[in-house]
Amino acid sequence: MAINNDLLAGQVALITGAGRGLGREIALAFAQAGADIVATARTKAQVENTVGEVKALGRHVLSIVTDVTQEDQVRAMADQALKEFGQVDILVNNAGMSVYGSFVDQKAADWRAMIETNLMGTIFCTHAVLPSMLARGQGLIINISSVAGIHGLPNEAVYCASKHGVRGFTDALAVELKDRGIRVCGIYPGGMDTPFWDVQTYHGDRSRIMAPAKVAEMVLAVAVQPQGTLVREVILFPTNEWH
Repeated sequence: MAINNDLLAGQVALITGAGRGLGREIALAFAQAGADIVATARTKAQVENTVGEVKALGRHVLSIVTDVTQEDQVRAMADQALKEFGQVDILVNNAGMSVYGSFVDQKAADWRAMIETNLMGTIFCTHAVLPSMLARGQGLIINISSVAGIHGLPNEAVYCASKHGVRGFTDALAVELKDRGIRVCGIYPGGMDTPFWDVQTYHGDRSRIMAPAKVAEMVLAVAVQPQGTLVREVILFPTNEWH
C-alpha cells in the first residue's frame, strides 16, 4: 500500500516489541507516514535492524532495549523517549508472547511469562507514558490484543486469559479517558505469519494467514483518524479463519 508520507508528520510513536513481526511492520508503516519512532524490544540486534530500516525512510528514530515486564525499565524507557522528543503522541502496546500447548502440560513459569508480558507489560507502558499525554491533553494508545482476547482457543488457555485482560483494560481505559483528550483503541488480529510460527507447529498453510504488514496498515488507519474521532475496536481475521 502506498502511504502518504505526511499523515503523521510531527508526531512521535512509541512501539513496543518493534524488533520483528507486527511491531516492526507498524514501525515502518508509521515512519512511512511521517512519524518519528521510538522502537523498543528486549533484543538489541532485532531492534537495531528495525532502526536501520526506519532511518532509511528518513525519520528520526530512537532505539531502547526494554523488557516490558520490568516496571523500572519501562519507566526509564518513557523518560528517555520524552527527553529525546519532548512528547509521545502515539503509544502502541504491541509486545507480546505465547506458549502454545495443552494447559495441563504447561508450567507456572509459562503462565507468568504470558500474563506479565501481555497484560502487565501493556499496563506498565501505558502508566509510564500516559501522564505526559494527559499534560498535553491529547494522545492515542493502541493496544494489540488478539482474537484470543475475544473468545477461547484450544491450547491457548492462559494466553487467552492474558489477552482478555488486555481487552478489559482497553475498554475501561477508553471510557475513563474519553473526556481528557486521550483515545484508546484495541486491535484484535487473528492468525498472522510471524516468527512465532518458526518455532511452533502451525497446523495449516502459513501462506493463507495474514501478513503482518497488512495488519500494520489497519493499525496505521486507526492512528490517522482525526482528533475527535475514535475507532474503539478493530477485529481482523484471515478470510479462511473467519467464524
